[in-house]
Amino acid sequence: MDRKKKLWKNPWNKNEKKVQESRWNWSHINRSLKNWMSNKVYDGLDELVDDVKVWIASKNRGFFER
Repeated sequence: MDRKKKLWKNPWNKNEKKVQESRWNWSHINRSLKNWMSNKVYDGLDELVDDVKVWIASKNRGFFER
């Protein structure tokens, strides 16, 4: 009998791989955004939000299109 350990897969979580990929993507986005904003100082939340929108649009042109 082969006694190799088999990875247990959660039968209720069909998107396990997608969840792991999205975690990696979010950590990458957070690090990338942090590096991009490292030398910027904001006086108000509106300036910060506008700058983040510009950054998102530069990464994904169709993000704000509907």
